[in-house]
Amino acid sequence: MDVRIPSASDVANASGGNTLYVYIYIYIYIYIYIYIHTYIHTYIHTYIHTYIHTHTHIHTHTHIYIYIYIYIYMYIYACVYIYINMCVCVCIYTHTHTYTHTHTHTHTHIYIYIYICVCVYIFKYVCVCVCIYIYIYIYIYVCVCVCVRERERERERERERERERERERERERERERERERERERERERERERERERERDF
Repeated sequence: MDVRIPSASDVANASGGNTLYVYIYIYIYIYIYIYIHTYIHTYIHTYIHTYIHTHTHIHTHTHIYIYIYIYIYMYIYACVYIYINMCVCVCIYTHTHTYTHTHTHTHTHIYIYIYICVCVYIFKYVCVCVCIYIYIYIYIYVCVCVCVRERERERERERERERERERERERERERERERERERERERERERERERERERDF
């Protein structure tokens, strides 16, 4: 069987419509598909970026890569989905045309349709797995960043408290030495007064 890439005119012929309508349908479908899915993923991306920025207090450009990835993924997915619909439409048209004009029944379209469905599901599951992997990676990255930063801040606070306690102990020792010197001066004055009384006697 001669396999070729279907064009918009093939789809128009298969559906009995106009080529312009097919192009309009394709672009509207791609736009709506990208818009809806991008809105959902943008919400997730915004939450992740806000969480990173709020909890780690560091600015990262990871959200830019996520946004670019979402647009590329959605555009490719929509284009492939549209192309597969076109292939199915052309296959049905080809089979109907052949069966009507030659009265020869063939099962080729069944195998093509099964192959297309398998490719669609494989592509969808691969994309889903990639998305899940990326989200898990980002989640782990966020958790690690938060944990590392939190432990670092806790260690810094502990070191600061330890330095403060050390300064407090040093001040206490200094006050103790000062009191000791004061007592020593007091004893010296007492001895001086004692000597004064002895001389008076």
